[in-house]
Amino acid sequence: MVAINPFAYLYSAFRENCGFFEMLKAKLLAKLSTALAPWRLVIYSDEVVPGNQLSVHNARKVWVIYFSFLELHPHLENENAWCPIVAEPSHDL
Repeated sequence: MVAINPFAYLYSAFRENCGFFEMLKAKLLAKLSTALAPWRLVIYSDEVVPGNQLSVHNARKVWVIYFSFLELHPHLENENAWCPIVAEPSHDL
């Protein structure tokens, strides 16, 4: 299983200046992560079904693992707050 380095992902997000970067930057300005009060990492996984979810023979199902930070609450309900680090076809698992 291939996984993306979360630190490289965050570096790229900051370099690209995307929507995730803007959300993270605003939260960092509101509450800085420090050694005494570090941000809390959260991991989430789910099976994603691109295309027709109701199809009986759907071979394109993929398990995806995401990470984010609890400090991004209430934005955690927004898919842009989650960073995918693993995507593995379900039939390989």
